[in-house]
Amino acid sequence: MSVDKYVKFISEQQKSMVNAGLAEAAENYTHELDATAAKGMVAHLKKHGFHAKIHKAAGSAGGASVVRLGHPDGEKHVHSYIKQYYDDDHSKRNDMYKI
Repeated sequence: MSVDKYVKFISEQQKSMVNAGLAEAAENYTHELDATAAKGMVAHLKKHGFHAKIHKAAGSAGGASVVRLGHPDGEKHVHSYIKQYYDDDHSKRNDMYKI
């Protein structure tokens, strides 16, 4: 590969990475949850007006999937969802799910 082609390739990769980061920032993901049924969780979150996506198909050490979520109206909705559907002991003061 020539130097010119390599420089062009690297430039395109950098643009792609920047655009992916901007898209994620625009969706305002604020929290991460582990989920064994990640696809179902994402569908449920989206049904309730959240931004949600599977961030990692397998978590650390091959564990449960990691789901990123956020809500356009702020973290209050995220905390309510976590407490109601995910972790009934969740506290805003000890927000271990925050990214």
